[in-house]
Amino acid sequence: MKTPKRIKNKLTWVEPTFPPRPKRKALFSLIAYGDELYFVNDSDEVLKRVSTESSGFFNVDNEMTVGLEKNPDYSYADILPSEAVKVEEYDKVLDSDFVLGLDIFIESEKFGKIHIRPKSYKGGVQSQPLMWDDGSFPKGAWVEMIEL
Repeated sequence: MKTPKRIKNKLTWVEPTFPPRPKRKALFSLIAYGDELYFVNDSDEVLKRVSTESSGFFNVDNEMTVGLEKNPDYSYADILPSEAVKVEEYDKVLDSDFVLGLDIFIESEKFGKIHIRPKSYKGGVQSQPLMWDDGSFPKGAWVEMIEL
């Protein structure tokens, strides 16, 4: 288990202004802050639990893909509104050759249990919205509603 970290009222998803997009608010998002990646709860409820598992792969001579072992990394209970919790940490040099992914498990009174796998990138998962205020999810994210 890695060292947990919480930040209150500091990080929030800001929708890019170009190209023009519909007005909406991200209830849950990922925000890169330095070398750390945070899950941000911008909903109005206290989330029961947020936990993560990291994974990834790399190519050898562009012929063979080698998977990395999935590891449970972080687990938090009672995530407050406007609170961000650290879910991953990357090294810009050492991780740059790996495509790194993240599985996020959310337990919410309002939305039930949700499993989200955001877009993976070489060098680590980047800042991105995870769920909009209308209950929809961004393109490219894999989502499983486990229980309502």
